[in-house]
Formats: sequence, structure tokens, C-alpha cells
Amino acid sequence: MKQATAEDVAKLAGVSRSAVSRAFTEGARISADTREVVLAAARQLSYRPNTIASSLARRRSNFVGIVINQLPNLRNPYLYNALVTALQKRGKVPVMVCVDPSDHDGDTLEQVVNCQVEAMIVMADSISARRAFEAGNGVRPIMLNENWMPEDDVHRLTVDPDPGISQMVAHLAETGHKKIAFVGGRPTSSDSGRRRSALVNAMVRHGLVLVNERHGNFIYDDGYGHAKDFLRQCSRPDAIFCANDVMAFGALDAIRETGALSVPEDIAVVGFDDIPASRWRSYRLSTIKWNSEDLVARVVEIVMSEDRCNVSEIHISTEFVARRTVRSMAGTDPQAMQCRE
Repeated sequence: MKQATAEDVAKLAGVSRSAVSRAFTEGARISADTREVVLAAARQLSYRPNTIASSLARRRSNFVGIVINQLPNLRNPYLYNALVTALQKRGKVPVMVCVDPSDHDGDTLEQVVNCQVEAMIVMADSISARRAFEAGNGVRPIMLNENWMPEDDVHRLTVDPDPGISQMVAHLAETGHKKIAFVGGRPTSSDSGRRRSALVNAMVRHGLVLVNERHGNFIYDDGYGHAKDFLRQCSRPDAIFCANDVMAFGALDAIRETGALSVPEDIAVVGFDDIPASRWRSYRLSTIKWNSEDLVARVVEIVMSEDRCNVSEIHISTEFVARRTVRSMAGTDPQAMQCRE
């Protein structure tokens, strides 16, 4: 069956083709009666306007590209959902593509550019600002991955790990911890690198020792496996800091399986991100929290701005949230999670 066109609607409604266009354009000058006649004709013909064609005619596609990692990381679905929902509420159409961490050249970016996006949000840590800018064909990228240089002409939104990690290390030092192990993400991850630097700097100030470290892919199995390795070492850590909450869950479960150690009396575990699962009763994970709602609001603000020529640089702060996986400042928490079977 032939799909109805705007001309068909105009003929049935007895109006001009431009009147049909105005009826479907928010804020356009058209009387309420004429609009209702057009919409009634459109319903009768099952007509839907071609939003892609009309947006391109206005030189605004409303498409927003979001470039993400392929790796399973529980933080991302929450953040993606909040970002996509916020963009849709503002009339934008998110176009998401997944990039393999080994794709440093960003070949997948071509899929985004081919969609004629009016904005591009880069979350995949393998994509540099320079590569994203080159592929953007005039679209200034909004970089959320910290894979940029000071001279790069891009929007930059970063989560500053220093305040939260400084608070965490101070808490560990004041509650008697001396030897820390770190489970990071990929060595190429700028997020993981900044979190490690913040950890080491804070440990130096408090006289703590980094006794071991491992790197992985921000996934549960890495936290689990690396924690098992830490516990087999002669110099066993008395605290493990993971670069995200998901790996911290794995570390907690590895400790639980030993049946010989208690969290937090024998060993503390801290994550990063404060995802909703960190508050589950089975974990009650201590973590570094940052305001994802603020980040999403800032990103949407840039996307909706009529003038994206001025580069934005925004920093989201962090704070330490102490739950049952660290000792309380007054001593051992009587309600601390016991990790014995």
C-alpha cells in the first residue's frame, strides 16, 4: 500500500502543502482550526511526517551520537539510561554505537558521522579527542573519557577523583590500615590512570604502602581473580581499592569464599562510582561517589546550546561514602558485613 504524503494530506484537508508542514511544526503560525483539520486528515490517511527530511532541511538533524565501550560494566547502563532519557525529553534522537577497546583509530565513528549527527558524545576510552574531532566533520565532540590534551578543541567533562579518594585514604589511615592493593581498569584507560594517581598521592601523604596492583577490564571477574591473587601473597593487603564498583563486588566475593577473613575487620574493600547495586544488602559497598545527574545535565546543556563554539570544561567532584566494607572511625562497626561462609 502506498504511503501517504504531505500532498495527500493537503488535498484531503483542502489546504496548502505549507499549511501541512506548519501543522506539524511546533511554534509555527497556523490557526487552531486549520491545525485540527490537517491533523484529522493525517489520522485518516495514517500519515506521519518525515522528521529526518524536515530536520535536515532545517540543517538540524536532532541526532546525537553516543560512542560507548563494548565491555560489560554495570555503571554504564545506569549512565546511558539517564543520558538517553534526558536527550529524548529534549526532542533529540540518540544514536549509540559500541567501540571495541582496541579500536584506537575509531573506525566505528564513521557510522555516527554518516547519521548526520548534530552532536557527538564520546564515552569510549579508546577514542582520543583528536580522532573524534577529525571524524566529526565540523561537530565538536563532547569528551567524557578524559582521552584529550589541553590543546584539543573539544568540550571536556571529567570526574575529579582526588577529593573522594583523598577522603577514603584518610579514613583507611585513621582506622588502622597500612597496606593497600589496587585493582585498576585497562592500562590504557585514562579514568583508571587518574584514580591510581589520586590513590598513590593520597597514600604518600598518609604514609601508606601500595603492596600490589593489577589491571583488568572493569568487570566482576577481574576483581574476583585479582583479589584471590592478593590473598595468596606473603604481604597480604589490609585494604583493596578497585577502580569501579563492579570489580569491588568480585573482590568481596573472593574474600567471602576464603572463609578465613572478615570484612572490614581483617580487610577493607572500596569501589568507585556508587552505582545502585553498591547499596544492595548483600554488599553495602563503601565507594567513591560522583553526581551522575549533574554530569548528564551538563552534557544536555551543551547539546542544546545554540552556540557550541565556546569550549566547555567542566569538573564533577567526588566524595567518599563509608558503608559496611570499611571500619568505622570509632572502631569496628558491630554491623559490619561478615565475609565468612
